Amino acid sequence: MSRVLFARRRSICRSSIPKCVMKDLVIRAELKSQYYTQSAAITEEIRNPVYPPAVCKLVEHEIDCIEKTAQQLKNSGCGAYSILTQFPSLRLLASYGIMGRRKCSGRSIGMVKAVFIDYMGTAVDEHSPEMMEIVGRFCRHSALHDPKLVQRFILDTRRRYEADSYLDGYLSEDEIVDRIISDAEKQIGLADDCSALIGLIHSHWVNAPVFPDASAFFEQCPVPVYIITNNGLSYMEQALRRNGLNAAGVVSGDTVRAYKPHREIFDEALRLSGCAAEEAVHIGDSYDTDVVGARNAGIRPVLLLRGHGRQHDDVEAVDDLTQALNLIFN
Repeated sequence: MSRVLFARRRSICRSSIPKCVMKDLVIRAELKSQYYTQSAAITEEIRNPVYPPAVCKLVEHEIDCIEKTAQQLKNSGCGAYSILTQFPSLRLLASYGIMGRRKCSGRSIGMVKAVFIDYMGTAVDEHSPEMMEIVGRFCRHSALHDPKLVQRFILDTRRRYEADSYLDGYLSEDEIVDRIISDAEKQIGLADDCSALIGLIHSHWVNAPVFPDASAFFEQCPVPVYIITNNGLSYMEQALRRNGLNAAGVVSGDTVRAYKPHREIFDEALRLSGCAAEEAVHIGDSYDTDVVGARNAGIRPVLLLRGHGRQHDDVEAVDDLTQALNLIFN
């Protein structure tokens, strides 16, 4: 039996609302023997009844909630539940010492049939030797001499072009690279061999080293894994062969003439996998492109931090792909 807990930070009488709805759904679906539902919150409002205006709305839909009173969530009680869902965020529970971040699953009922995963920065290390050489050459041959400022210039310029590159106005990654170098020449005085820089970027796309946990993830994931990437498709095919990653499919910006976070690239992954949005999970290391993009398409996002990314209270996060496997499939 799956034991489901709806958790809330405060307004403990409101934590009962989704529990009552869930219980009613389970009964109507004749799944009472498979699911036990409960609700709780952190604040001390023990035995308070369900929020009165909500009672009226629930009764209007013939949902029973009269007997339900408030319960307080404590650390000792977390282990009794196999499924936890957030109202509004399980990460807030961690801030109150209720549970560690790795246990904040927020896992919803339903079968995950496919996992979508970002490539650069998630499956492979974007700080490749080729990229470090590119940054070094910018430092030596432009007005920017700080590697961090160079990386920020390249990233911001690339993202600006990707954001504006859409459908009829689509630019390939090769075209965007040409524009980044042209902008660097005009804005920061870059004076270097452009063809050599372009060659290094192409090599970076193909040869960026795979993270060890990525290889294990592709081998151990119990459902098909699809890559969603802004990288060009031809470079991705070479990179996957080199790194021995067996993806069920690849969706790139070239496929739909749009980059993340536009939902077209995620919709294409759903079409390719044959999954509904609620049957897929997307893992990526960028909040702005991966998390926002997945949500645009109704897909559950998981943010990969790798020990240094910025945490956000409104999304599930993991430090590595091994944790991601445990989070999704437990």
